[in-house]
Amino acid sequence: QLAPFRTCMLRALGRTWVPTSVDYVSRALQHAFSPSCAIHGQTRGVLARWHSPCFTERPARIHFKAEFRSISRAFGAHRGKRVSDPGQKPRKGTHDSWRPKDESTGHCRQAPHREQRRKASRGAANTSTRNHTRLQPRREQHKGKLPPQKKPSKVFVMAGTKTAYVEVVGTAHDTSPALYLFTQDTRYLFNCGEGAQRYLFGLPGIKPNKLRNIFLTGVNWEQFGGTIGMCLSLRDGLVVKGGDKNLTIWGPPGLLKVKNAATSTFLKHFGSDVSARFQEIRRDGAVFEDQSITVEFQGFRPAGNGQPSSAGQSEPLPEGGEGPSKRLRLDPASSTTENAGCYSVVIKPPQRNLDMARVKALGVPLGPVLGDLKDGKSITLASGQKIDPEDVLGPKSEPYRFVIINCSNVGFIDSACMLSIAEDTAVVFHTATSEVVGDPRYRAWIASMPHAQHVVFNAAVCPPKFAYVDAASLQFHLHAVQPDIYGLPCAHAGSVDSALPEGCASAQLGQRFYAFRGKHEEEPLVVDQPDLAAVVQAARAIPKLEDACQHFRSLISPSDAVAAEADTSAGVAAAVPDAAVSFLGTGSMIPGKYRNVSGILLCTGTHSESPVPEWIALLDSGEGTAGSIMRKYGDNYHAAMRNLRLVFITHMHADHHLGLIRLLLERERLVGDEEEPLLVVGPAKLNEWLSQYSSVVPLKFRFVGCRDVGSGRQSATVQSELARGGLTGIRAVEVTHCSEAFGVILERQSSADAVEQQSEADATEQPFRVVYSGDCRPTRRLVEAGRGATILIHDATFDGGMIEDAKKKKHSTIPEALTVGVDMGAEYTILSHFSARKQREMPLVGERSVEGTRTIVAFDGMHLDFRDLPIAAEVTPAVDILYAHLFPTPEA
Repeated sequence: QLAPFRTCMLRALGRTWVPTSVDYVSRALQHAFSPSCAIHGQTRGVLARWHSPCFTERPARIHFKAEFRSISRAFGAHRGKRVSDPGQKPRKGTHDSWRPKDESTGHCRQAPHREQRRKASRGAANTSTRNHTRLQPRREQHKGKLPPQKKPSKVFVMAGTKTAYVEVVGTAHDTSPALYLFTQDTRYLFNCGEGAQRYLFGLPGIKPNKLRNIFLTGVNWEQFGGTIGMCLSLRDGLVVKGGDKNLTIWGPPGLLKVKNAATSTFLKHFGSDVSARFQEIRRDGAVFEDQSITVEFQGFRPAGNGQPSSAGQSEPLPEGGEGPSKRLRLDPASSTTENAGCYSVVIKPPQRNLDMARVKALGVPLGPVLGDLKDGKSITLASGQKIDPEDVLGPKSEPYRFVIINCSNVGFIDSACMLSIAEDTAVVFHTATSEVVGDPRYRAWIASMPHAQHVVFNAAVCPPKFAYVDAASLQFHLHAVQPDIYGLPCAHAGSVDSALPEGCASAQLGQRFYAFRGKHEEEPLVVDQPDLAAVVQAARAIPKLEDACQHFRSLISPSDAVAAEADTSAGVAAAVPDAAVSFLGTGSMIPGKYRNVSGILLCTGTHSESPVPEWIALLDSGEGTAGSIMRKYGDNYHAAMRNLRLVFITHMHADHHLGLIRLLLERERLVGDEEEPLLVVGPAKLNEWLSQYSSVVPLKFRFVGCRDVGSGRQSATVQSELARGGLTGIRAVEVTHCSEAFGVILERQSSADAVEQQSEADATEQPFRVVYSGDCRPTRRLVEAGRGATILIHDATFDGGMIEDAKKKKHSTIPEALTVGVDMGAEYTILSHFSARKQREMPLVGERSVEGTRTIVAFDGMHLDFRDLPIAAEVTPAVDILYAHLFPTPEA
């Protein structure tokens, strides 16, 4: 009896699915056709089991429906002959024989309504007699008649959006060029470089759970660099019932290669835990459409690598639409950094509203007929008068189109100039270098489109606004407390708009381009940033702050006697090492509003007159590190990148190394062949990740594994770099955190004879030892190796009351970090790597006060010359007052 059903099902399998195990299919069929299993409720279950990872290819939705219909037709002839009990004859004319019997009543068990299930879950004690009666079998309630089934309500998808605008959320300084498209229902992001998530989620009113699509114009780090961090930050909000992957990242060939490289090296669960879907676009045409927008992609490649190819449709449209008939593939086997393109985005206009004054004048009655008119249908009144939609609808809005082009290479110019830009395009966004913008061919192409507004993303022309205003404001407040320790962020100088072609303007951070304003009629197009210079004056007027500053200001009095007394009381030698520690990021897990992820500079040669140290080493490089270095040194950014000689990565968590690739690219761009490639010391997986990404975008670096410097021995390359900075040793110590997690010790040692012979004023030979723990639990190996440290920088993620969380996540609490400092004999213990939940709080006074070491709380932008260490240890009470004023607690 089941042969036709089985034959049809297997035929469908052979046509669409490619099973990897025939046994799996056989077991599923045997289960479906066993006597203990009713086919009525199992057909969908079997199909659901087949729609599983054991098949190498999943069907399209339209194929699935067709096969289900064919299976149902084959199954229909046997529907009344299958029973739960083989010895029981089915009753004709009813489907009750498909369901198991209730032994107490003799009737078929029915699934309770949703309301009944909800009330039943509250417990029998809270269930009324009436509700208990409703939970009885339906046959008994309705006297042999099944209750009428409620028809499902229709779901109308409204085309268009009442409010829509495009906002510039990245330029070329702290962030990378990026656009944020706001619509009433969904949000979209075009390009996601480093710093995008920190800026975007710091804006008021942003809802991360509405971000569903990210469109990349290339796979270079400038477009892709923030994607991994964005996915990790959104991970908890994206995982929904059923495991749907609601975030989709679109990009040209090479996207999957970068994603797979990250998955195989440091993101073992990237595909499942992040719940993001990656789609490579290899043909031109429409790639995406929903109720708000339509997106088309056109790809191109540099001259000399074949004809330019317009990109295309990677998958069928959700509605089953088709792309253009002419499809030229981009070459995925080529160097994928040469695959780029542009997106043409059409924002659908809002649905037209009814003009109620005209409705009333024409005598149209209220009711469903108004919905018909709004849907574009004509109606006829009782009087016989015909009313057309145009008679009562308001003015019609036209679709809004904008284009974003990635032309970051002069080789793209010929291909870009062949792009056909629609006449109704309102804005064209150009991600172009100065060489591209200044090329006569590109200028002529821009001049041929006078109907559109042209906006250029370029570091040379974009205004150097502070992307993270809240973090900059906090630095300005701290600068009022102690200018030498808490420096001001610099603004990298840029050119004026006269360098742009005629008719072009530079992109401004926070600039909006409205497609449909809706209720935003009064909002400005560009939001002005606050006057941060006035913040310093306001901070100095905070009550009690001036009194708190008097204690440590005496340490820097011009009086020699006071200075000598301060040095003696602090136990500091007359000549201190010419070294300094600068903090670029002091937060953890994700880039925060006030603290960025990990990044620390160790500098030597700081006593020279040059504004840039002679030698710089970087300890960890979280996302946005290159931008933080630019903000620290401003116009001296080029010199700082040239003097950056060494990078040490403690472990492979994303918040400690995702900024390294941009750092390598920036140093190569600025320094080129002037210096040797940057020396990177890190876990073995880091070398694997950098090497795999180099196959997509070439990188220049020298690599040494942490275990190669773990016993204190160094190769000739490492010794040479340390000698340039006046250091004598580097040692990696394995700590308790994750696989291949290391702390690092950098030191300068001098023999006793050398110390006696050198003058007291000679700071270049003064010994010191800096210990950086990275992320870890208190580790005895690190304590023993770092004994007598001048500075210990230790993980202080959690407060003292969160010891269980610290053990679970293998971090340290503030009291534990200070205990390590005491056991190590460190002169100064600097607390860093604070939890993202504690960015608006200072560590408790009782927790950070301990005998045996002097405590310093790290902040982003803090610069600690070794001469200022005694002052930094005394400045904390003043910072407490500042924090209490800026972030008052409810009790206050």
